Amino acid sequence: LWVIRSPRKLDDPSAPAAAPIPKNFVMTSGDLWGDDGVTEYLNTASRAYHAPGPSPDMMLANLRQ
Repeated sequence: LWVIRSPRKLDDPSAPAAAPIPKNFVMTSGDLWGDDGVTEYLNTASRAYHAPGPSPDMMLANLRQ
């Protein structure tokens, strides 16, 4: 799960609120992409979860920045 946060405010009262991060997800990485912040969470209950470190997708995305 990637959460992207922007410093810009949405001035739209009909915009939905962000969903909470499930308790079984752990933060594994975070970075700034320009002015936006991106945080990666991995699901510890997933059969594909191996270690609390950045995923290959996140590492690849950070290389392209």
